[in-house]
Amino acid sequence: MFLEGIEIDKVLGNKKSMARHYANLAALYAKHGDGPNSEKALLKAVEIDKAIDNKEGMVHHYANIATLYTSAGHWAEAEAMYFKELEMYDALGKKAIMAKKYTNLANIYAKRGDSQGAEKMLLKGLEINQALGRKENMAGIYGNLGISYVNSSQLPRAKEMFLKSLQLFEEMGNPNTKRVQQLLDGLKTTSTTD
Repeated sequence: MFLEGIEIDKVLGNKKSMARHYANLAALYAKHGDGPNSEKALLKAVEIDKAIDNKEGMVHHYANIATLYTSAGHWAEAEAMYFKELEMYDALGKKAIMAKKYTNLANIYAKRGDSQGAEKMLLKGLEINQALGRKENMAGIYGNLGISYVNSSQLPRAKEMFLKSLQLFEEMGNPNTKRVQQLLDGLKTTSTTD
């Protein structure tokens, strides 16, 4: 059905629709566990949308390719797609989504064991959320930074981040205050036993 749609779009010269059909075909391949054909269809969709400068389309394709690579454990390829996605969101002026994508990149760096890279991405996401006044998103990033600092034995910095997270959660009445307090209490125990 999607292949028929692609052929009809070719005849009609409807490139935007053709790219959408390739993306739908990619989703179908992915659903059936066919990563290589899913990747090929998504790359074709990107190629078509790039030719007509359809940034909205490209950003979705890049996101799907990043997800495909992440699930396959291809960290470097996933990272490249996230950066292409960030480039499109920046061009579209969608800063809030960019902050979330930086957090996704931080997760990739953390999985690769690159704590400095993860910290850098979290700080970029934090900077955007601060500029937008999005406290609910800042609290999670502070918590993740705290965990990152615990893992790299930077306990004073970890404490600082957990306290900032706790303050924001308390301001918002978020039930995660208990979890952050547990992290802080665990930090006190760690620093007294070392």
